[in-house]
Amino acid sequence: PEPRHNMTKLAVFCFLVLCYSPTIVQSLDNGLGLTPAMGWNTDYEARAHDYNDTYIRYIAKSIVDSGLHKLGWEYVNLDATWALKHRDPKGNLIPNPQKFPHGIKALSDYVHSLGLKFGMYTDRGTKMCDKAPGSYGHTTIDANNFAKWGVDYLKEDSCAASGEHKIAFKEYGKMRDALNKTGRPIYFALCGWHTWYAPVGYSLGNSWRIAEDDGQGWDKIVHNIDQDQGLAKYAGAGGWNDLCLLCTHQGDGITLQQSRTQFSMYAVLAAPWLMTGDIGKLDNYTMTTYSNSEVIAVHQDKLGKQGFRVDGLASTSPLRVYGRPLSGGKKWAVVFFNNNPATAHAANVTCSPACMQMMFPSPTKTIAVRDLWTHTNNGTASNMRPYMVEIQPNGGSVTMLFQFVHEG
Repeated sequence: PEPRHNMTKLAVFCFLVLCYSPTIVQSLDNGLGLTPAMGWNTDYEARAHDYNDTYIRYIAKSIVDSGLHKLGWEYVNLDATWALKHRDPKGNLIPNPQKFPHGIKALSDYVHSLGLKFGMYTDRGTKMCDKAPGSYGHTTIDANNFAKWGVDYLKEDSCAASGEHKIAFKEYGKMRDALNKTGRPIYFALCGWHTWYAPVGYSLGNSWRIAEDDGQGWDKIVHNIDQDQGLAKYAGAGGWNDLCLLCTHQGDGITLQQSRTQFSMYAVLAAPWLMTGDIGKLDNYTMTTYSNSEVIAVHQDKLGKQGFRVDGLASTSPLRVYGRPLSGGKKWAVVFFNNNPATAHAANVTCSPACMQMMFPSPTKTIAVRDLWTHTNNGTASNMRPYMVEIQPNGGSVTMLFQFVHEG
């Protein structure tokens, strides 16, 4: 099992200072990210590079009109391409006036007026990924501007930046400290693309990317899920392993089934959920996916523990079982996952007695089973016998709630 160590943030911070980097001098202390973030991000959608004030307002209103905001979807985030390719004479980043004729603050105010939160993007290096100026050498002035504009979420990328670990930690630490000093609570999302951020991420930000961009098809999504193996102990209330964005079939090369499995997997792995695509034109299947209150409850569970694989099989096995402990005592969310190729037949995915006992270690327990997608109670299971589910191939999954009932 990989339960998160029961440490205070201060204890985690002290451990990291001693073991990882002498440059990290304090921890992020913004009270945010107690559960994984939920929102929307510009990247990977059809208009990723030509979004503007009008489109972002449309997306924000679509989130509200659809009712998604009532379920916890709250962030509306700009990714790259919002800024001009140069700073002004005083060193400030310049929002593209053609895209944002009223300025960023006016857009932020509109998003806030809907009851949502507003996010922006920068880079710890000399350039953002679109070649606009990065925050290197301008951390304080950028942090102050983000706060002045009413930013609630900041993603800081790693393009045109050093890949050396201590330098990366130091640069992210500078932005962390600058954001703290603004006095505005700003969710800080590190985007460094590597698993080596996980051991130190909790001292630096509210989430940290541990894998590459995932908008390149289903195999990339599964690769990022695999990268999270063994990292659950570093995540918890206040900081989370980030597996990148939620993809849709609108333009990301995945099926509806795969998009639902990604959603379920990220719920159990407690990864941030950032939707992409045109929210106003989501099909009924995808809207049903993003509106599933039972799976959202798993994602936002207050116990604050990340899930992990419980099947005990080889890491390369296409038939997998993932479990996440939940609040309320003796309760787990479980995903049964079949990643055999599309040409394969449906297969039985099994949680063996050893698998069941990893979640429920005491003997002879009766466990109530509920399917979180059909919203039906599916009888009982026991940790003394295997539990088996037939799953379709090519990214098929079933998400269950297992809850202890009684012994004997």
